[in-house]
Amino acid sequence: MNVRIEWNGLTLGGDPYRVTELDGWDDLPGIDAGEVDRPSRHGAWPGRPLAQSRTVTATGLIRAPRSDIGPMVRKLRAATAIAEDAELSPLTVTMLGEALTAHARVSQRTISHGKRSPLGHVSYTLQWTCPDPLRYVPTPTEVIIPPGANRTAPQQGDTPTRPRIRIHGPCDIPELTCAGRRLAFVVVLGSGEWLDIDCHEGTAYRDNGADALSTLADGSVPPQAWTVPPGYNPVAFTATNPDGPARAVVSYHHAHM
Repeated sequence: MNVRIEWNGLTLGGDPYRVTELDGWDDLPGIDAGEVDRPSRHGAWPGRPLAQSRTVTATGLIRAPRSDIGPMVRKLRAATAIAEDAELSPLTVTMLGEALTAHARVSQRTISHGKRSPLGHVSYTLQWTCPDPLRYVPTPTEVIIPPGANRTAPQQGDTPTRPRIRIHGPCDIPELTCAGRRLAFVVVLGSGEWLDIDCHEGTAYRDNGADALSTLADGSVPPQAWTVPPGYNPVAFTATNPDGPARAVVSYHHAHM
């Protein structure tokens, strides 16, 4: 199978870690429909469908000389040990000319030993769980927008992506608009100061580490609701009293479900 899987310093695909089957990577995850049953008639009120976690399963064969098969098995075990915390790691799959990355943890590992194990043939199955089911192009796209300007943010995925934004001062009350959604903060940024917004995590912090979510302007969407949809999207940046180096830097990864 012509696939390469990169995980925790280990590369699967080709010798010694051959991959014979990959499931769940291109599948649509389970869906929570969000429907509510109608109490007095057939059917339900439709809700917004939301994808559940993604489960990815790779099946393959470790093939190595007799003297190397033991170290190769131990290397696989070490790379797929249970994490000691809740942090996720990048799982990158390159297949059919496309490289995408999800953030995952190992949820199952099976290493099957049989008569051919001492000869250098050991089969394995690995499973990962991706709490965020989206898969992202590894290299980010960056769009720089001066105050009072519009810039096009191309998004070549098939589902909205949540960017990271840094707004540089000097400027007051910075505001970004994309696809009809307005994100604005009632803050004053001096020269050399900035505001960092993580739309995936739903956070906003000043350069001194102070939480800025309480300064969200009336009528603004929360950061986690501000996305860059698929397609070519004009993004507008406005602010009062901008000067010199003031700008907004919008950084995001093309996203695929």
